[in-house]
Amino acid sequence: YIDSVNIIAESYPTFEYYDFILKTDIDVFITTQFAKYVPLTNVTLLVGRGGYSTKFNTRRLGRIARDMNWEYQNMTNIGSTW
Repeated sequence: YIDSVNIIAESYPTFEYYDFILKTDIDVFITTQFAKYVPLTNVTLLVGRGGYSTKFNTRRLGRIARDMNWEYQNMTNIGSTW
């Protein structure tokens, strides 16, 4: 995770020309509607919840782990998506 953020600091001369930097996951698709979005402030942070993080899927993943005799910690939403 830190490498995906650290590159901005290390390459600041390249990024200083931009007003905003968009960090997304590899499974994100930017649509034409995105070009019309203007953040409310320069520090706006938008996050969402992936489909895998619903209560249904969290319980299901726990059940699958138990069925496969895998250790399951019940820790969710710990990825870089935030």
